Amino acid sequence: MPQTHTNETTERVKRWLATDPLNADRKTIQTTIVREWKERWQREVDRSRARHRGHAEEPADEPPAKERLKLHDGLQKAESSLLVQMRTGKIGLRAFLFERRVPDVMTPVCVCGDGRETARHVAAYCQLEETTRRELPFAMRTHRDFDPAVKDPTRAASLTRWLMRRQRVGGYRVALQIADSEEPVVMPPTRRQPRWLS
Repeated sequence: MPQTHTNETTERVKRWLATDPLNADRKTIQTTIVREWKERWQREVDRSRARHRGHAEEPADEPPAKERLKLHDGLQKAESSLLVQMRTGKIGLRAFLFERRVPDVMTPVCVCGDGRETARHVAAYCQLEETTRRELPFAMRTHRDFDPAVKDPTRAASLTRWLMRRQRVGGYRVALQIADSEEPVVMPPTRRQPRWLS
């Protein structure tokens, strides 16, 4: 266990004991937990930024807040998942997969050859998506258009659905088929359980 982790844990325990949890009211305990959580979150963000100096900040680098949940209103589970990936940059596109040393990904460069394949690149810069980008109900020309779009519920939903339809990110083909089908999806029958398990 690294020394800094031990010191942080010790300090956290000291602060927690200082609140006298047995006699403290619920509000005091809740306030202490929230404060400590925010401090920990900020330390982790600072560490991440130190490790990734020179990298562009992601829209998800902002502190968590209840308002961010509104971004997911009206989205299907797969769409919500894709939006999180777009905001964090942890998405199944070449740039991220290359960083993670996925064996079949030999380069972080987009197939258009014009930059690293990230959600921001695909949405704003990729030459292969130049005509399909017009399907979006708002302008998408640079990162200055992308960053606010993934922070606005209406534009985030449109952008997420647009990216899903591009089929550039693996794992969303079934979700796309379900969204496009007009008939209800029928799940295959499950195997009957033996009576002794019932």
